[in-house]
Amino acid sequence: MRTFRVTFLKPSADGMLMESSISRSDYQKVRLLMTADNKQQVVNSIASQGGIVIAIRAVSSFQLYFVKPQNQELGARILQAILFCVEGGMTPGKALNKVLEDLPSKLPIKSTKALELLSSGASFTEAIKALKLFDSTSLAMLESGESSGGVRDSIRATIAHIQSSNKSFKALIAAVSWTFIDMIFAIVSILGLRIQFLPMLMKQASDIKKEEHKLEFLQAIHVSTLACDVLAFTAILLLAAGILLFLGFQNASPHIKNTSAQIIGRIPGLGRALFHASIASSAGVSARMKRGGVSFIDTLDIASRSAQMPQVASIWVKVKLKLESGSDVIAALSSKLFLPSESLLIASHATQEQLCGVFENIAHAREELSTSASKIFAIFGFISSLIYTGITVLLVLWVVYIQNKYLLQGINN
Repeated sequence: MRTFRVTFLKPSADGMLMESSISRSDYQKVRLLMTADNKQQVVNSIASQGGIVIAIRAVSSFQLYFVKPQNQELGARILQAILFCVEGGMTPGKALNKVLEDLPSKLPIKSTKALELLSSGASFTEAIKALKLFDSTSLAMLESGESSGGVRDSIRATIAHIQSSNKSFKALIAAVSWTFIDMIFAIVSILGLRIQFLPMLMKQASDIKKEEHKLEFLQAIHVSTLACDVLAFTAILLLAAGILLFLGFQNASPHIKNTSAQIIGRIPGLGRALFHASIASSAGVSARMKRGGVSFIDTLDIASRSAQMPQVASIWVKVKLKLESGSDVIAALSSKLFLPSESLLIASHATQEQLCGVFENIAHAREELSTSASKIFAIFGFISSLIYTGITVLLVLWVVYIQNKYLLQGINN
């Protein structure tokens, strides 16, 4: 699935998650985010509602997901301040205007554009977007709340989503970061031995008197040098492959993203950690959106956008399609995405409140599974780097052993 930013003309945009809406004669110019397999599906969907597509383009995953955690946390505090004002009787737009005007100048927020939009009559969500503090899931939650009249609940849900998201991926990011640091230290160590230590030992070959002993010593240095070259080249390739996988996973192209996700899924610990974190994030979003009064169809659409793994996003889309085709909630949610214990809870729920509780339970359990898998990946990476550098160190010790053995024989003779 890909995300597209669509601009089109429509006679009525009621009930849609709009980015902007400007009245023009009998039509409105509407911009929104839509998920689909390709552009033609988006065009067909708009046309079926009587719309006329003006422009359509794919949105890269960097725009959708890659928002700095500190910006997200700052955004959560701003939303909390807005929520206090809204609970005091202000409209969301006036609350946002007040909060932005009262912000300390030291905070790294460009609020000028948002204030200009508010003064020109723009909606609350349009002004929030101008701050560039939130990912696409948070924005979709706020848009949905504004369109349904439940802004207060959607703000609460968005705050909870940001706090939960930062917690879910903290262990995963830490594990990946430490593994990359271990790889960099391994490369530096190997290059240090290859460039400095082994050439220094080679210069000392003249201290060995017998020619056959000197030849054996030089051959050992040659083997160690070749091993260092192979290990350093392999480490650099692995580091480059990791960076390319990350960029591919964030790519807007579904083929590249799916291929990268499949490769990441085979990495011990990392694939399971990302898979569970993706389910935790999307299940948590579903619970919060349902509690905020958002329809289940819209909730599933937002959940699919919040899932970082394409496999998880596609399953949420399938659940949505089942509901749209007339299946009941329990039948639609019967999916391999959920563990047997989770499927049992889903099948046992009787009310919407209970379903929210089920999603929250799933999110909590998957967070713990993601954290455990992240630890496994971190241990795997640490042991791999130890073995990696250990091979080089043992080879160098072998060279030094040969050198010392023949030097001592020369002294004794």
